[in-house]
Amino acid sequence: MNGLFHKSIAVEGINETVAFYRDVLGCSIGRRTANWVDIDFFGHQLTAQLSPKNVVPMDTAWRGNRFFPVRHFGIVLKKMDWDVLRKRIEDSEAIWLIEPSVFYQGELNEQESFFVKDPNGYAIEFKTFGEDYERVFMRNE
Repeated sequence: MNGLFHKSIAVEGINETVAFYRDVLGCSIGRRTANWVDIDFFGHQLTAQLSPKNVVPMDTAWRGNRFFPVRHFGIVLKKMDWDVLRKRIEDSEAIWLIEPSVFYQGELNEQESFFVKDPNGYAIEFKTFGEDYERVFMRNE
Protein backbone atom coordinates (compact mmCIF):
# COMPACT_ATOMS: atom_id res chain seq x y z
CA MET A 1 0.00 0.00 0.00
CA ASN A 2 1.05 3.56 -0.61
CA GLY A 3 -0.14 6.72 1.05
CA LEU A 4 0.85 10.01 2.57
CA PHE A 5 2.34 10.30 6.02
CA HIS A 6 0.56 12.56 8.52
CA LYS A 7 2.08 13.90 11.72
CA SER A 8 0.61 16.35 14.20
CA ILE A 9 2.81 18.42 16.51
CA ALA A 10 2.06 20.82 19.34
CA VAL A 11 3.56 24.28 18.77
CA GLU A 12 4.16 27.40 20.83
CA GLY A 13 3.20 29.81 18.04
CA ILE A 14 1.51 29.41 14.66
CA ASN A 15 3.14 32.42 12.97
CA GLU A 16 6.70 31.47 13.98
CA THR A 17 6.08 27.88 12.91
CA VAL A 18 4.70 28.94 9.52
CA ALA A 19 7.63 31.31 8.94
CA PHE A 20 10.18 28.57 9.62
CA TYR A 21 8.59 25.81 7.55
CA ARG A 22 7.64 28.13 4.68
CA ASP A 23 10.56 30.58 4.55
CA VAL A 24 13.46 28.41 5.73
CA LEU A 25 12.47 24.93 4.54
CA GLY A 26 10.42 26.02 1.51
CA CYS A 27 7.26 24.11 2.49
CA SER A 28 3.83 25.18 1.25
CA ILE A 29 1.16 26.17 3.72
CA GLY A 30 -2.29 24.60 3.39
CA ARG A 31 -5.41 25.01 5.48
CA ARG A 32 -5.02 27.34 8.43
CA THR A 33 -7.01 28.61 11.40
CA ALA A 34 -5.98 30.62 14.45
CA ASN A 35 -5.19 27.36 16.28
CA TRP A 36 -3.66 25.06 13.66
CA VAL A 37 -2.06 24.94 10.23
CA ASP A 38 -1.40 22.20 7.69
CA ILE A 39 2.09 22.21 6.20
CA ASP A 40 3.01 20.39 3.00
CA PHE A 41 6.15 18.79 4.44
CA PHE A 42 7.81 17.51 1.27
CA GLY A 43 4.58 15.93 0.04
CA HIS A 44 3.35 14.80 3.44
CA GLN A 45 0.91 16.42 5.87
CA LEU A 46 2.37 18.02 8.98
CA THR A 47 -0.26 19.63 11.20
CA ALA A 48 0.97 22.19 13.72
CA GLN A 49 -1.51 22.71 16.54
CA LEU A 50 -1.27 25.62 18.96
CA SER A 51 -0.72 24.00 22.36
CA PRO A 52 2.34 25.48 24.12
CA LYS A 53 1.99 23.34 27.25
CA ASN A 54 2.22 20.17 25.14
CA VAL A 55 5.45 21.00 23.28
CA VAL A 56 7.86 18.22 24.27
CA PRO A 57 11.45 19.37 24.79
CA MET A 58 14.06 17.70 22.63
CA ASP A 59 16.06 14.96 24.29
CA THR A 60 19.49 13.68 23.31
CA ALA A 61 21.60 10.61 23.85
CA TRP A 62 25.32 10.11 23.39
CA ARG A 63 25.98 8.17 20.17
CA GLY A 64 29.43 7.63 18.79
CA ASN A 65 31.21 10.91 19.35
CA ARG A 66 28.27 13.33 19.67
CA PHE A 67 24.91 14.00 21.22
CA PHE A 68 22.12 12.81 18.96
CA PRO A 69 18.47 13.99 18.98
CA VAL A 70 16.57 10.86 20.04
CA ARG A 71 13.08 12.24 19.42
CA HIS A 72 13.02 13.65 15.89
CA PHE A 73 11.28 13.46 12.53
CA GLY A 74 12.37 14.29 9.03
CA ILE A 75 12.50 13.36 5.39
CA VAL A 76 14.72 11.31 3.08
CA LEU A 77 15.59 13.28 -0.05
CA LYS A 78 17.41 12.54 -3.26
CA LYS A 79 20.95 13.92 -3.17
CA MET A 80 20.28 16.84 -5.53
CA ASP A 81 17.29 18.02 -3.45
CA TRP A 82 19.21 17.45 -0.19
CA ASP A 83 22.04 19.69 -1.48
CA VAL A 84 19.55 22.45 -2.40
CA LEU A 85 17.94 22.28 1.04
CA ARG A 86 21.31 22.22 2.81
CA LYS A 87 22.30 25.41 0.97
CA ARG A 88 18.96 27.01 1.82
CA ILE A 89 19.49 26.28 5.50
CA GLU A 90 23.10 27.48 5.40
CA ASP A 91 21.81 30.79 4.04
CA SER A 92 19.21 31.11 6.81
CA GLU A 93 19.46 31.71 10.54
CA ALA A 94 18.29 28.17 11.33
CA ILE A 95 19.94 26.45 14.28
CA TRP A 96 22.04 23.44 13.35
CA LEU A 97 21.86 20.56 15.79
CA ILE A 98 24.16 18.38 13.67
CA GLU A 99 25.84 19.91 10.65
CA PRO A 100 25.91 17.92 7.39
CA SER A 101 27.75 14.68 8.09
CA VAL A 102 28.31 11.22 6.66
CA PHE A 103 26.95 8.41 8.81
CA TYR A 104 27.83 4.70 8.52
CA GLN A 105 30.64 5.48 6.07
CA GLY A 106 31.59 2.53 3.89
CA GLU A 107 28.55 0.49 4.92
CA LEU A 108 25.53 -0.45 2.85
CA ASN A 109 23.41 2.11 4.70
CA GLU A 110 25.90 4.98 4.28
CA GLN A 111 24.00 8.26 4.30
CA GLU A 112 24.48 11.98 4.57
CA SER A 113 22.39 13.71 7.16
CA PHE A 114 21.92 16.93 9.09
CA PHE A 115 19.61 18.08 11.85
CA VAL A 116 18.09 21.50 12.45
CA LYS A 117 15.90 22.84 15.23
CA ASP A 118 12.51 24.37 14.49
CA PRO A 119 11.21 27.34 16.55
CA ASN A 120 9.40 24.96 18.92
CA GLY A 121 12.57 23.02 19.75
CA TYR A 122 11.80 20.01 17.55
CA ALA A 123 14.72 18.24 15.90
CA ILE A 124 14.25 17.69 12.16
CA GLU A 125 16.54 15.34 10.23
CA PHE A 126 17.22 15.57 6.51
CA LYS A 127 19.03 12.61 5.01
CA THR A 128 20.02 11.25 1.65
CA PHE A 129 21.17 7.89 0.37
CA GLY A 130 22.03 9.30 -3.07
CA GLU A 131 19.77 9.56 -6.10
CA ASP A 132 17.55 6.57 -5.36
CA TYR A 133 15.68 5.25 -2.37
CA GLU A 134 16.75 1.57 -2.69
CA ARG A 135 19.06 1.63 0.33
CA VAL A 136 16.59 3.21 2.76
CA PHE A 137 15.41 -0.14 4.13
CA MET A 138 18.41 -2.34 3.26
CA ARG A 139 20.19 -4.01 6.17
CA ASN A 140 23.80 -4.89 6.71
CA GLU A 141 23.88 -8.66 7.23
